[in-house]
Amino acid sequence: MQMKILGQSFVVLVSLLFLNACDKANDSINSSLEQPSKEKDPNVPSVPIGEGPGVDTPVSEKPDKDVPEICSALDFNGVNWPKEVEPLSQVAFALGLNVSGSFEGHSGWQNLSNNFDGQGVSMGLLNQNLGQGSLQPLWIGLRDRFPWVLDQTLSAAQKKSMLDMLVQWERSRAPLQSMSLEEELAFEFEERQPLEVFDQEVDKKYGVANLSQSSHSASVQWAKRTLYSDNSGRRFHPQWRRALKEMAAHPDYVTLQIEASQRIHKVTEIYARRLSWQQLRSYLFLFDIIVQNGGLASRHFQRFTDWLNQNPNKTEQEQARQMLEIRVVDSNPKWQKDVRIRKLSILSDRGVVHGEKRNLPQEFCYDPEFALSE
Repeated sequence: MQMKILGQSFVVLVSLLFLNACDKANDSINSSLEQPSKEKDPNVPSVPIGEGPGVDTPVSEKPDKDVPEICSALDFNGVNWPKEVEPLSQVAFALGLNVSGSFEGHSGWQNLSNNFDGQGVSMGLLNQNLGQGSLQPLWIGLRDRFPWVLDQTLSAAQKKSMLDMLVQWERSRAPLQSMSLEEELAFEFEERQPLEVFDQEVDKKYGVANLSQSSHSASVQWAKRTLYSDNSGRRFHPQWRRALKEMAAHPDYVTLQIEASQRIHKVTEIYARRLSWQQLRSYLFLFDIIVQNGGLASRHFQRFTDWLNQNPNKTEQEQARQMLEIRVVDSNPKWQKDVRIRKLSILSDRGVVHGEKRNLPQEFCYDPEFALSE
C-alpha cells in the first residue's frame, strides 16, 4: 500500500482511500487485544513536501514546536485546510480523521451507507446523515460554494430533486442562537435533551442545533423514495450510488467534510485542556469519543474529577481508561462492547476491532506519547 508522509511543510498529501475499516452493524466483535497484522511498508520513503493548497505558513517558517510526520491513508491532495488550524493541530486533526475514519467505513471519504439505521442515507468519512441533520449542510455547501460538483456528478433530474429537498429542509429550520462553542456544548448536552436521546452510535450528531425533527424526517423520506429501488431503503439505484460516491470523493466535497469535522477537532482540544491531557494518544481517544459517542457531558467530567481526587497519581493513559469506563455506561447498550474495544485499541495502541488486527501507531506512523502541548 503506497503512502506519502505528512512532514514539516504541514501539508497532508497521501495516496489511498481506506482499506481497513469497520462496520457498526457488524455484531461479531473480537474483544481480545492481539499483535496486529498490519504494518507500515518499510519501502515507503519520506518525501520532501512544498507548499500546498490551504497552507498559509511557508515551508521556510519553522514553528515553535516540532511537528511530527505521520502516514495518512486518506487523500488530502487538492483540499483546502481551514486557515485557522495551526500546523501541529493540523497534524493531530488529520490523524484523528485517519484513525476514527478507519473505524467508520471501508471507503474513506466515499463511505456510503443505506437506510439500515433509519437515517435515510449516510455519506462521507464520518458518515454524516440526513436523519440527524448533519448531511444536509454539506450538500448545501456544494450548492452554494461548489455548484460545479453537482453539475459534474448529478443528472439534471437528480440535481433538481436534491435541491428541492434541501430548500424544504432549510425552510423548516429554527433560527440558530449565537453562542460560543463552550456555550453550545452546554446547551446540547445539558439543556436540549438527555444525552441518551442522541447518543446512538449509529445515529451521528455533529452539532446542528435547533432543527426540528420533522425537517429531518422529510429528508429521510425523500431519500427512501428517491435513492433506493426497494421500499426498505437498502438497495441503491445504481445511478444514485454512482453519483453520490463520485460526489463524496471530489476534493471540494472533501474540503467540506474537513470543515464539518473541524468542530470535532475544536471540541477535542477543549476537552484535552479541561483534563490537562497532552499526549497525542489522548487527543485521538477524545476525538473518537466525539465521533462515535457524541462527546462528554458535565456529569462525566464531574465523575472523573471525583475519581481523580481519590487517585491523584494516575498516569494520563490510566486517566483516559477511567474516562472510558465513565462514558461507556451512558452509551447505547447495543454498542457498549464496540465502544470499549474501539477506544481500548487507541489507548493500548493496538487491538482487534471488527475482526481486524490493528497497530495504530505503526499504521499511521505516530508516537502516541508525543506531547501536543507543554
